Amino acid sequence: MNANFGMAGYRTGKSGSIEVYARMYPGESLILTTYQVKPEGLPYPYYDHAAMAKEITGTWKVEFTDGGPSLPASSEITKLLSWTDFSDASLKDFSGTAKYSISFTRPKEKADAWELNLGRVCESAYVMLNGKDLGSLIGPDFKMIIDKKQIKKKNTLEIKVSNLMANRIAYMDRNNIEWKKFLNVNFAARLRQNSKDGIFNASSWQPRESGLIGPVTIAPVKKIK
Repeated sequence: MNANFGMAGYRTGKSGSIEVYARMYPGESLILTTYQVKPEGLPYPYYDHAAMAKEITGTWKVEFTDGGPSLPASSEITKLLSWTDFSDASLKDFSGTAKYSISFTRPKEKADAWELNLGRVCESAYVMLNGKDLGSLIGPDFKMIIDKKQIKKKNTLEIKVSNLMANRIAYMDRNNIEWKKFLNVNFAARLRQNSKDGIFNASSWQPRESGLIGPVTIAPVKKIK
């Protein structure tokens, strides 16, 4: 169901040499394993774009499902942006998870499969399509291959995005809420701007971008023979 483009396959050359086919994106790495016998299983599938990607647009429903210091109210947006830029000022302090939901129509192009690209995500994403789990993505990019049978004429896409704890930690330090459970020797400030009486303190931190920033696109792909 899911496939990462940054993996490798191989074939035997005419001279008996091994030719390794690899495709890697920035931030990815590979571990190649050799065998004395031919490995069993189907060849790893590779895909190329069959047409230009199309952005999934419309009204996104954003529901905050877990986190704190409190759960913000749900929102509806037509343009993806960091939730720290929503009209609700409390979101600048929020660390946790939000569920983004939208409906979209399958593009008209023919495809062997489809590539879903979430664009920019701060920081991790869990994806469901038409109620079925497609898996989690942690970067460096946020792409996955979806079997063509799973893309229906009308679809519901749900993406749960979790940000870092930085915004809530800054909120707690600004409000003198104790959260550290370490001796200072294990939590030295190191940077002057993060120090208060020599102890780590994040009260001066500015809100970090959070959530699904996108753009979210879908593209038809063809299998490389």
